[in-house]
Amino acid sequence: MLLLVGTLAAAVALLAHPAAAATPAPTLLTLRAAVAFDDVYTTSTGETVRISVSNELVPDEEENQAWAEFFGSLPHGSELERVTIYVAPGEEVRTICGRSALACYSPQTEMIVAPAEETEGQPSRQSILAHEYGHHLANSRLNLPWSGLAFGTKRWATYMDVCAGVEAGTLSMRQYELDPAEGFAEAYRVLAERRLGLEPSPWEIVDTLFEPDETALALLEQDVADPWLRNTVLRLKGAKTRSFRFATPLDGRLTITLRAPRTSVYELRVPGAPVRRARGQGPASVSTSVCGTRLGTARVRLVKGKGAFRLTVSRP
Repeated sequence: MLLLVGTLAAAVALLAHPAAAATPAPTLLTLRAAVAFDDVYTTSTGETVRISVSNELVPDEEENQAWAEFFGSLPHGSELERVTIYVAPGEEVRTICGRSALACYSPQTEMIVAPAEETEGQPSRQSILAHEYGHHLANSRLNLPWSGLAFGTKRWATYMDVCAGVEAGTLSMRQYELDPAEGFAEAYRVLAERRLGLEPSPWEIVDTLFEPDETALALLEQDVADPWLRNTVLRLKGAKTRSFRFATPLDGRLTITLRAPRTSVYELRVPGAPVRRARGQGPASVSTSVCGTRLGTARVRLVKGKGAFRLTVSRP
């Protein structure tokens, strides 16, 4: 099983061995879609889901509507109306996704390639496609400075220490079972199964490091319903020399900007970053990553002159 995203490539193959997984070529997907039955279905909640059916199959309106209702019942936001579900026979799925794959997701086309039939001895199609929708959801969420698709959603990734794990090498985008993207998709699958009362699939395709507890599921659900969009800003001020401590509740990019009075020079020190000086004619900024640290610090020191300084803290 392998995630190939962006520079890593472009698909998510569920239940495919890394050596066997393949990238769905956009040209192949385009060709398949060009000869497929395609329609948009309205769910009972008034949302729409686009479903395409391979020309190797006979379209079934009732089944297509049922799949639209299924995806509409998953935890989701406005990204639902951008996804396309491409239903194909198993052999075609394997041609597109990889020879051992049961399904996959293409972030470029926002398409889930779905099997038309159940596979004996494997999780249900509902569980498989919940996993794939997890990738679509992550692809639709911001987690700057990282990719939401690669790291998972902001609050979930922070709680699961994804940034620190990747830095330490305990998590790896090159190893499926340790890949945060796959860990997120599996956690989303668990959330979906619970929400819909589905038979839970065993936790076996990714490392138990990702197995979600109640907090992880609650934060994931919050990321679905109330996506993180941007940093929050703290505005502080002082004079002479002062030290500041502030909470950094989420991993991401921290930027601190110091502004000095016109006739003064102030020095800004932030752990792990070069010392900066702000003069009256221009501010000084420091930008660094918050990665597993829930408390930030900054020290401002008067070098020359007098007057109050202003400090702006942009934190994730």
